[in-house]
Amino acid sequence: MEPIYFSEMFLASEGKSFEYKGRLVSIAGEMPVNDGDRLWVQIERIGSPILQGIHIMSRPKGVIECNGVRSKPGKPFGLWADTMPPGGIEVKMVKGCTTIRALGTSDRDRVTEWGVMNHGRAVVVETIENGFRCYCSDCEPDDDLDDLVF
Repeated sequence: MEPIYFSEMFLASEGKSFEYKGRLVSIAGEMPVNDGDRLWVQIERIGSPILQGIHIMSRPKGVIECNGVRSKPGKPFGLWADTMPPGGIEVKMVKGCTTIRALGTSDRDRVTEWGVMNHGRAVVVETIENGFRCYCSDCEPDDDLDDLVF
């Protein structure tokens, strides 16, 4: 099978979402939120041998709180599969929150600054009752989009 590089597709689309095999593929999942909202984040499935995690932040410069720790304005949290409670974790919207942005990440991404490299990762977002589910690829050159589901 020929390698699939989502990073090249995002370059061609200038970072915009695009349709691939009948699904809308994006760099990240986004959902409108307000200060005071609480989200429950839970990893449902991991289909990759590479350590997976969730990169979550509030845009534009919102402050979120997770496990009693507050983010710096507009800065992300990394929620890692190896340290996240099995049942999930609550993320609170504290101040300046209008959009929550989430995407999958992996241990290989830890060596770069957040947001500097995409490593070909992509996400398909499914709207569900009271939220959304993200189907993510890892940094491997394939298109399975099941390496992390949260």
